[in-house]
Amino acid sequence: MRRSQGRRGLGPHLDDDACTDLLQGYLSLAAQDAAFEHLRNCPACEEAVRRRAAELERLHASEVPLATRRGLLETRTWISIAAAATFVIVAIVALLPQARRPSTPATADWLPAATDLSVLRAGVADSNLIQGLEAYERRDLVNAIAKLRVPQPGGPYGPYERLRRVYLGAALAVAGEHAEAVHVIQSVPSLTTLPEPWGQELLWAYYVSLRNAGKRSTADSLIRALAAEPGAVGDRARSLR
Repeated sequence: MRRSQGRRGLGPHLDDDACTDLLQGYLSLAAQDAAFEHLRNCPACEEAVRRRAAELERLHASEVPLATRRGLLETRTWISIAAAATFVIVAIVALLPQARRPSTPATADWLPAATDLSVLRAGVADSNLIQGLEAYERRDLVNAIAKLRVPQPGGPYGPYERLRRVYLGAALAVAGEHAEAVHVIQSVPSLTTLPEPWGQELLWAYYVSLRNAGKRSTADSLIRALAAEPGAVGDRARSLR
């Protein structure tokens, strides 16, 4: 691989020699892993590998007839080598579109209803919270997010502030506002002690948003923890491992 860099974090681009070594199986396992990780996010290098694969196939096709002028055993050996190399090329190129797919197709799910809203109306909850939860139950993300962004009276430890942050984080995750969802969910007091089914569902939304926000290390740690848990969220997590 040459030293020129792609987008930040992608590692070095593949030059012609690196493409050839990858296609013909000359790279070490570590180098292969690094190359495929780069190809997942670099269309330019993917195209370079495809182009080099086509060149090698043409070369093999033009060289095999020349080999027939030699002894039969030598010819068969050459054709076997060419066929094996072509098989490797075809297999790698066939995998390239899959390599560019997101490594996880997971999406955030909707949380169950918070509680009987009449209880909130009778309490000291701000009207924005009630309206936000009503909008969330209607699957109206625009209004749910707008209303739930308004902090509740009493500051971070007010009686309804935790509830607001839980549903705001969940709504942001479903809406694809992943960076903000991460920030909000991280701020939920005692996040890991939420009752079920809200607790694991919110952690799932947290995982989805971490992954989409580029925080892969934290996301991977969380999905391992979720995969060890029973229930529907654990099943989802295990399906991605």
